Amino acid sequence: MYLQGSRNFEYTIIDYKMNEIKPINNIVVCSSGKNDLKLNQLDALLAGYFTCIKLIYSLYDCKINITHVCEDLERFIETKSVTTLDYQQLAFLHSVGLTEKQLIKLANGKHCLGNRLVDWSKDDHQVNLVDGLYGVNFNNVEFHDYMAWSLKQNNTFSYDDFSIGAQMAKTNRFTHPSKDKSSILSTFSYGLNVDTYSLVKLMQVIVSNESSRVNTIVGYVKKSNFVSKHIESLQITSVNDEQLINTDFLIECSGNSSHFKLDKSVHSQYLSKKFIVAEIEDIENDTVINKIQQHTFGWSKIYHLKKSKIIECCYTEQSEIAVIEELLQKGIHVNQESIQEKSYNHEFILNAWQGNCLYVAQSSGNIEPIFDHYLSLLSKDIERWLSLFPSMEYNQQLVEYYNQDYVTVHKSLHDYVYAHYYFAKEEQFSFWSAIHDEPMHESLCHLTDTFAKICIVPEFENNYFQPNQWFSLFFALGLVPVDQNPIIYCEMNIDKKLTDLKKYISDFTVKIPKYNQFVSYHRL
Repeated sequence: MYLQGSRNFEYTIIDYKMNEIKPINNIVVCSSGKNDLKLNQLDALLAGYFTCIKLIYSLYDCKINITHVCEDLERFIETKSVTTLDYQQLAFLHSVGLTEKQLIKLANGKHCLGNRLVDWSKDDHQVNLVDGLYGVNFNNVEFHDYMAWSLKQNNTFSYDDFSIGAQMAKTNRFTHPSKDKSSILSTFSYGLNVDTYSLVKLMQVIVSNESSRVNTIVGYVKKSNFVSKHIESLQITSVNDEQLINTDFLIECSGNSSHFKLDKSVHSQYLSKKFIVAEIEDIENDTVINKIQQHTFGWSKIYHLKKSKIIECCYTEQSEIAVIEELLQKGIHVNQESIQEKSYNHEFILNAWQGNCLYVAQSSGNIEPIFDHYLSLLSKDIERWLSLFPSMEYNQQLVEYYNQDYVTVHKSLHDYVYAHYYFAKEEQFSFWSAIHDEPMHESLCHLTDTFAKICIVPEFENNYFQPNQWFSLFFALGLVPVDQNPIIYCEMNIDKKLTDLKKYISDFTVKIPKYNQFVSYHRL
């Protein structure tokens, strides 16, 4: 029974018999494909197991069967890869029985406060970009206006001087955030770098403990059978046999799912790039922040795990050997035997929900590793779909609503990533000159123009990032607004306020234990 409205806001009650609505009984999650790159296959497997866990606990009281079609995890035991879990995913995994201490001990985990941009906006310059609050507001004027004023005066303040999280990262210190909102320790967040294979192994145990809810099939989809543009069944080829499984709804996670898609329309991205991942020699043992560094070939990102370090490199025309040689000149020693290729889609599909199939993770278009939170994005996509949880009766309005939200969110993600490229320092090398020759997307252009003119970041519905995250990024990239809140020109002693605040944060930071002391105290 529901209310049907008319234009004059009068409502009538329509009574439907419950047996006219056909509930979903079988959900298939597919994370196996024929991508030749093991790193991409492992990411798809991670997405598949994570999706299964989200479904198990989100639909715990529902009589729904879940089938997971996946690769054999043991194929990836030697594959070196890092996944960064943000605080939301750490909380979710804790709620299903996987604690932070287990992730550190069993998945080579190490705390991470964010990213350090090295030689990015200018040579010999570093800035720490972390999640959390920067500064405090004075007299109802927001802190970013004070920062913009200070930069225009050519003061020596850096935006990360005013973040406890950034200062902890700078001095290799760590403690957990406080739940007391009046404490400065409540103003930062953190994540955890973990070995991807080990993480999937732990997730596999969680799913296997729910074997009555999830049927795991090691194999791949050989054929999909359509009826009226809906997938009715899937023909699965496994190690031992072939079987046909009924499919009320399919969630596709792998990057090789073209045989499912009815609509292949995409939102195109920019320059196509190459990526390699490898182990490097142990450097900066106590570092609690990832390092993104600009090079002539492109850029690299170093992830710190408990017992190892992983580097991911992005480049275009150079050879693999040229990339390794440039890294060596900067003191970064790559284990060449560990090098593996990885691919990222430079586009995402416009219709992630098609018929009775939802495309997530690599099947919809994954984000370059400048953006850390792969599982956080996947989680939000699954949660958005669950909030519109469909019946067997196709509802075009639900589908269109989901797809509109999806496109808005993913556009904002790509804008965030490409802001890093556009505002990197000018270089004459082919990688960077090609990037700067690309036209900026209209949405990113609007964001940056508004910030540059009046120090405001406009808010949009379903923008993945909050305004404070955009402010942090723009200041970290060296952007200085032309103008700011006019009230600030009536302020007195602005320099003193900023100096005192910087000193307070600096003095507080030295009271926080060094990371190795934190690890020792908590026996991690």
